[in-house]
Amino acid sequence: MSDSGVVSGADLLGVLARAERACEPREPFHIQPDTHPGALVQHPGLETGHVHCSRPDLEDLEDDGCVRITRSSHKMTVTALGPGQRPHSQSIPVWQASVTPAGFRRVDELTRVAGEARTSALGGLDWETAVLPVLRAAYEIDDRSDPELGLSAADLNHHLGREAGDVRTGRVLILLAEAGYVTETMSGPDQFVGPMRFRLAEPALRIVANWPTPGSGDQFVSRLLEVIDDRIAETEDEHERTRLERLRDTIGGIGHDIVVSVVAGVAQKYGGQML
Repeated sequence: MSDSGVVSGADLLGVLARAERACEPREPFHIQPDTHPGALVQHPGLETGHVHCSRPDLEDLEDDGCVRITRSSHKMTVTALGPGQRPHSQSIPVWQASVTPAGFRRVDELTRVAGEARTSALGGLDWETAVLPVLRAAYEIDDRSDPELGLSAADLNHHLGREAGDVRTGRVLILLAEAGYVTETMSGPDQFVGPMRFRLAEPALRIVANWPTPGSGDQFVSRLLEVIDDRIAETEDEHERTRLERLRDTIGGIGHDIVVSVVAGVAQKYGGQML
């Protein structure tokens, strides 16, 4: 992603493919092509519900046969901005897009090549087979850790069925600390590989303990408002439209931050899973 927050051409196809694969049944992307700082791409499979990208990058992917785009316009309701003003409808350009089989094949090939290069650079420390088992084992014994010093590498090795100073565990912990998954609280002697004691950081807890992802509340509220606006635009029943407008105005009156806070609390209570 570039400094402007726009997903660049090199990463865009991978972002789209991962988002589409995250949803069953598959859903199309909804794109507003003429926005700032770039085309607005919305999809429930995206981590925050949306990303920005370059319109030329999207069209390049279409030309390469990696993305299929359907161009149309969408009638949307704009919320009243002040007292005495009524919501009004307007049409904006909206594209629907999906990743093609050729696009998925390209992403899979790029992922395979990158994985081989990463595994080679780490000396065989593959995430699934070498790193994630250590992270999960650390979480399994975390309730027995020291409140201040955290987990003991020796205890972790014992749980893994390894010698107290196993170099394999030490190398994994070094990489996890560098990536921000664990925090070292006590270093070992000169001949000791990796931290002697450490604590699990928030990114690790998102993986092994289902902690909620930042932005999940924002994503839910944004999707909720989009669905309400779509229903308002589509319904011909005046009574139904009035009820939906009141619901939308109620959410706006409560305040976006409060709604997000409530949704995030529900997500954390139920293991980070949004309804």
